[in-house]
Amino acid sequence: MSRFPHLRWIPGYSEEHPRVGPWEDGDWVCRDEIEANREDFFEDNFCIEGLLAFAMEYYEDKGRWLPIYGEIGELYAERRFGMERSDSGQQGSDGRIGDLLIEVKTISPGKRHQRVRVKRSGNFGALIVVEIDSDHRIDAKLILRKNLPKGKGKWMTVSWTEYSCERDLLLPLPS
Repeated sequence: MSRFPHLRWIPGYSEEHPRVGPWEDGDWVCRDEIEANREDFFEDNFCIEGLLAFAMEYYEDKGRWLPIYGEIGELYAERRFGMERSDSGQQGSDGRIGDLLIEVKTISPGKRHQRVRVKRSGNFGALIVVEIDSDHRIDAKLILRKNLPKGKGKWMTVSWTEYSCERDLLLPLPS
């Protein structure tokens, strides 16, 4: 598991643009901190960072969003929350944290609203909502199913702004 599972990753850190890099709890992570733990940091974030950078370049070049953000969201859920992914094609959930089944939904940059639709019939105990904004910054919230909207329809709508992350109810915070 990463030493940096709680980072909000912003791709493309460089000396020329020092504010484009990893974000942690309202502050930019010092480059020295990354360099001191370079192997752990880049091993765990290279795939996500590379996919985000590619998706951003593609949008800038073609003017269209790639249909890759759901996969990026699941990769990020693995890194941030320690989720173990289910076998592909398994119905009802995307993975698990311990014995808790997890559904992952991603708010991609092209969406007008910060919300996702989730099937009520899904077999999951918690929902992870991943948000990737138009600048390709990424963040996520874990929400226990018991705290999701009640209702009778086939779908529930979950708004990014209505929930805070409930990760600490399941896992110890990173030290």
